[in-house]
Amino acid sequence: MPRIDSIRRRLENWQRWMLGGSSSTLGYPKRSAFLRMVPSTSTTESAVPVDDVEAAVTHDAIESLRFTQSHLYQVLQLTYLRSMTAGEAARSMGKGVSTIRLYLEQADRAIEAWLVDVSRQRRGVLQHRA
Repeated sequence: MPRIDSIRRRLENWQRWMLGGSSSTLGYPKRSAFLRMVPSTSTTESAVPVDDVEAAVTHDAIESLRFTQSHLYQVLQLTYLRSMTAGEAARSMGKGVSTIRLYLEQADRAIEAWLVDVSRQRRGVLQHRA
């Protein structure tokens, strides 16, 4: 079962957001206006823009796994926030590399299902209000 590219992209965006690559913090810019006019030479800021809203939604999806599918939550933490390879994550979790890859595929599907469910709930609320 292959990984889902759109979810992998969301996870990479979430990774940049969690590791401080976001352009803002709680809706406020991380740098003052005059500093934003000068290109940053810092390596802590990502060259790829971060979609804060998408990252926050992805974060909620990942947090939903914490107590229900903790093995998927753990593999996402190790892979994306600690930047471990599949081999390193496997050693850390006491699993095989193929199991870690399977967990990443399952995490993609769990996140996708969570996003679909939330979307359906929001549509239902909007239709109910109309």
